Amino acid sequence: MLLRLRAAMWRRLVGSALVLAGAGADPDLVAVAGLPAEALAACDARYRATAKSVALKTVAGGRPCTIRHAPRAKEYGGQSHFDDKTQTLHAPGDTNDVCKVIEGAVAAGLLPAQASARHGLTLLDVGAAFSGESILGHKLGFRVVGFEARESEYRSIVVATRRFKHVEVVHAAVTNRSGPVTLNMAQDSSSLLESAVAGKREAPKAQSERKQKVTVQGVTLDEIAAERGLKIGFIKIDVQGAEYNVLRGAVQILRRDKPVVNFEYCTPGRLMAATESPRVLALMERLGYECGPSDPNMAACIAKQTTPPKPTCVTQPVMSRARHQAFDVLGAVVGQRAPLC
Repeated sequence: MLLRLRAAMWRRLVGSALVLAGAGADPDLVAVAGLPAEALAACDARYRATAKSVALKTVAGGRPCTIRHAPRAKEYGGQSHFDDKTQTLHAPGDTNDVCKVIEGAVAAGLLPAQASARHGLTLLDVGAAFSGESILGHKLGFRVVGFEARESEYRSIVVATRRFKHVEVVHAAVTNRSGPVTLNMAQDSSSLLESAVAGKREAPKAQSERKQKVTVQGVTLDEIAAERGLKIGFIKIDVQGAEYNVLRGAVQILRRDKPVVNFEYCTPGRLMAATESPRVLALMERLGYECGPSDPNMAACIAKQTTPPKPTCVTQPVMSRARHQAFDVLGAVVGQRAPLC
C-alpha cells in the first residue's frame, strides 16, 4: 500500500512538472506561436496536397471497422450503446469514421494487429459526447480515458459506459494548462473558444442555453498521462476549434509515445480566424508528424517514419456472440477470425 501511495504521489509530481514545463519556454511551442500567416497558409496547403507517405495514406484512407455499427437507438436517450445480442455498436456515424482510422493504423503497422495486444495502450477520447468512441476503444482492446466538459453530458456518458471496466470518464475541459477555464455553452457545440459558438450553426444552440458561460476544470493530457502512468496509442479530439490548445498540452505524449492522432480540422475561418486555423497543423509538423484529411472535417496525423512500418495483413477478430462475456472481462475482441486484406 505504501509503495502504491508513493508511486501515485510521484506520478502527480511528474504531471505537475510537465504542466509547468509546458507553460514555459518550450522551444517548439514558442516557434509555432511565432509563425506568420504566410507560413500557416503553407501548412494548410501541405495538409491538402495529395503527396503523402504510404503509411499516412493508409491511416487517413482507413479500413473497414471490425465492430458492427448502426445508428443510435432512441431508447438510450441519445447516447451510444453496445447491443450484446447482435454484437452491434449503436453510435453516431463519426464513431465509425474514427474506427476506420484506427483500423487503417493497424493496417499500416502503427498499432498492434490483435486487440489483446492493445491492453497496454490507452485511447484518449477528448470531447467524448455521446460516448461512441469511448465504447469503441474498449471494444477494440484499448484502455480508454474520455473527457467531457459539460456536466450533464458527462453524467450521461458515465451511465452509458459504466459496465465497461476499462473506460474512465473525466469531467474536465482539456486544454494547455490546469485550472479553472470558461466554457461557452452551446449544447454539443460548446467550446472554450467564444468565436466557435457564434457561427451560423452554433449560435442558435448557444441562445438556447440557460447559462451562456460556465466555469469548469481544465486539465492537460500530459498531466493525466503522467499521473496515471499511461502509454498513449491513439488520441481522438473533437472540441469545437480548441484542438490546438489540447495538443499544446500533449507535447510530451506526442514526443514520447508518438500516438496516431485524429482531430477535427474544419475549413479555416468557420470556428476561428481563418489565419489561425492551421496553427494546429504547424504544431504537429514541428513535433515530427505528417497530417492529411481522413474526411472533410477530420485530420489524421502520424509520426513521420524513419523506416517504413511493416504493413499488417493478418487475420482480424470478428465478434462472437458466444464469447461476449470473455470480451467484456478482458476488454478485447475475441472469437473467430477474418482476413483484413
